[in-house]
Amino acid sequence: MRWLLADPQNPADREWQQQVVAATDRWWQAFQANAPAISQSFSQRGKFDVVRFMDENLGPLNAAVCWRADLSWEFGPARRAANQQASGSRLVLTPESYHWLRPVLGYVLGRAPQIPNWEFYAHRLPEDAEHVRAAVQGRQGVSFQQAGIEARVGRNRKIDLLYTFPQEKWDEDKARQVAFVITETLMGEEMLDAWIGGVDVADAREPGHRWLPFERGQATVTALAQSLLEQLPAQPWFRVDKQQANWSNYKLEAERGLQDYPQRSDLVVGSTCCTDVLEAALSGTLFDSRCHSRHNEFFCYLKIDATQVPNSARVEQRANIEDPLDEALQRAGVGGSIGGGSGLLYSYIDLSLTNVNQAVPIIRQVLAQQRAPLRTWLLFLDSQFAHEWAGAYPQTPPPPVDP
Repeated sequence: MRWLLADPQNPADREWQQQVVAATDRWWQAFQANAPAISQSFSQRGKFDVVRFMDENLGPLNAAVCWRADLSWEFGPARRAANQQASGSRLVLTPESYHWLRPVLGYVLGRAPQIPNWEFYAHRLPEDAEHVRAAVQGRQGVSFQQAGIEARVGRNRKIDLLYTFPQEKWDEDKARQVAFVITETLMGEEMLDAWIGGVDVADAREPGHRWLPFERGQATVTALAQSLLEQLPAQPWFRVDKQQANWSNYKLEAERGLQDYPQRSDLVVGSTCCTDVLEAALSGTLFDSRCHSRHNEFFCYLKIDATQVPNSARVEQRANIEDPLDEALQRAGVGGSIGGGSGLLYSYIDLSLTNVNQAVPIIRQVLAQQRAPLRTWLLFLDSQFAHEWAGAYPQTPPPPVDP
């Protein structure tokens, strides 16, 4: 279900939002009433059953948000200086691997009341070396004397990490498990999801490596990510001169004979001026627009039903929409086209948008003027927006999804 682009006139969208709003208010009312007891329980074991409280009160919110996934939770010490001095606490609510729940989680945390000495977060925070060692001990049942880390730019603008444990006798599986725990704890969940690609291990005696103490891993990855951003264009991608841009053509294989195709799974040919964006979108890994732009762009696309259009006329159909759409978005300063393609059943127009809320009405206006098919949608590449969509018309049905 979509959240950010939900249609208040759509009964299903409206009912779900009402359920989430009501469950969110009940959750925060219960938490605020019990916050003092929860705080005291961290130093007075047995006085208050925190696990039972979270199960009983977060459970209804989980049920309202999504019946297929639960929000995970964990407590920890406060991070802000004033709250640290007061022995404050933090609560992290995270959807774990259900990244498409992040928009609704943003609403839930945005409704958090002001509670003295309490902080609330949507991602597990990066921790220091002491906490990393404690996490490895707690989750893997082992400790380590030394750990080296090497960070390299990998595929799809991700940062690959390589670890070595020179004094340990673990097998490769155990070493990789420890390496992942270190990465998740040291980098924090937000950095892990957005920037980290592969995580692997190597023998410290292998030549060609430049090992750093793992304690320097967080600063190293942050600096490497910043350097990747600084290499990107100084203007938004949609502002790039299309006559001077380096365009790439591509051809893909798609499974034929299916009744319908979710996302862009029927795509067979196209062109783009953002090759890195396209390759990352097609890689099957987590996609985050923040890795590909310095200007808060969101990379998305129009999916246009082409089943009633002869193959020879599909490029023309797409151009009849893309050209006026690009002009309208550019004129408003909120986005533009960066490529397009054709699939077995659909045509595609790739877009970058700096303001989605302002862009959607413009997109719908152009689509209506050009008499776009009823089954035309604005969809997003970002993993956290995988369930967000806007139809060309109020009566446009939901887009096809994975079974």
